[in-house]
Amino acid sequence: QSSSDFIYAIIIEEYGLNDDRPTEVLYAAKSLSRFMGKAGELLFENRTDEAFLHHMIGIEIALVRSADAIGKVVSTRLAVLTHRKANKDYLSQKKHVTELYQRRSQYVHEGCIKPTHEGEAQWEINQISLDEASRLSMELLMWLLRVNRKKEEGHGPTINDLLKTLDLMASAYEANRPPDDGFYRDLKIE
Repeated sequence: QSSSDFIYAIIIEEYGLNDDRPTEVLYAAKSLSRFMGKAGELLFENRTDEAFLHHMIGIEIALVRSADAIGKVVSTRLAVLTHRKANKDYLSQKKHVTELYQRRSQYVHEGCIKPTHEGEAQWEINQISLDEASRLSMELLMWLLRVNRKKEEGHGPTINDLLKTLDLMASAYEANRPPDDGFYRDLKIE
């Protein structure tokens, strides 16, 4: 059993989730947890660059639907979800997440690699970026699981409803009219 399957199995047991009839929110959590597990395997192999990338891909899978402008959507949605826990205002967190996402894009689109002493190509991701990607993906996973519990009780929103509400909240911040605490309570954002 891979570590990603192991992580997902623990989550299913710990949260008492029904994997026989997964909701779309649980499917997003499952996809994210698999990428988090793979990131852990890669980190164990001292492949920090790829571990970082797997955390960021998992975040992207959970937060983006088809035609969205990926970088902007990931940055705004993740900033809404995480700025309070990071003790930052929304715009500072958005800037921070945007910088992390730009590192991911440089790796994926530009290659930004350097040779290692063994002669292999390696992108230089620092430990701080990896730790932050890991922390953000874990926060996102925990949020998906909290929201899924509400969905399994029969009255929760769909993943598209959740993403639209995150977009609404981000738009409110962008218009300098922060959403009230009710939005955070309703979406189970800590």
